[in-house]
Amino acid sequence: MKGRLDRAQLRELDRLNADVMFGESTVIFGEGDPGDHMLVIRSGHVRVSRRSHDGRDFLMAVLGPGDVLGELAVFDPGPRTSTATALSRVIATKVPRQLLRAVLTDDPQWCWLLLERLTERLDDVEAQLVGFASTGVAGRIAGQLVHLASRFDTRSDGTVHIACGLHNDDLTQLAGAGHTSGTDALAAFVANGWITLDDHGVTIRDLAALRRCARQADALIAVHRPA
Repeated sequence: MKGRLDRAQLRELDRLNADVMFGESTVIFGEGDPGDHMLVIRSGHVRVSRRSHDGRDFLMAVLGPGDVLGELAVFDPGPRTSTATALSRVIATKVPRQLLRAVLTDDPQWCWLLLERLTERLDDVEAQLVGFASTGVAGRIAGQLVHLASRFDTRSDGTVHIACGLHNDDLTQLAGAGHTSGTDALAAFVANGWITLDDHGVTIRDLAALRRCARQADALIAVHRPA
């Protein structure tokens, strides 16, 4: 996946001997904290959220192994603009800003990696903005479920269990949907047999159906996206 580290790059990080561990529910960094390092997730999953002006916490992304967290610290020495929380036991490699700048100077491949990561972010934001205006709630939530499924292993029976404690409101926030419309869409997915929901997360039982639903949304986005 674009913007994620491959095995060779992860092996290079092993030389830093800078792995850190965070227990489940631990706040890795919070809004306003100094942005003085980047983290590369080796195992586990991380919830990235941001607080609105009225104090509500909104889920922005769920990151997993190979994903880069807090990479803007390389370019912007300002405080963190989001909160990262461990959804499970997380092991990550901590790369201080000064060390990362030296690595970028020595190995341009890392420059391309970070550029891909930033490009991916911009693409996601653009698609989300267009999707909010042109795509139904069901299609947007289906797309988020498909995206999350790519970060978890497929079971032998073909199902994917997104075991990171995400609740209905988390999924609707990722899709930019209201509580009622988002809950209705998830209830329809359950009724169709596409997913099941419990206190531990979401189990996807028909990924192909969710992909079809999301593709319809993607087709609308492609029509409305400027060249």
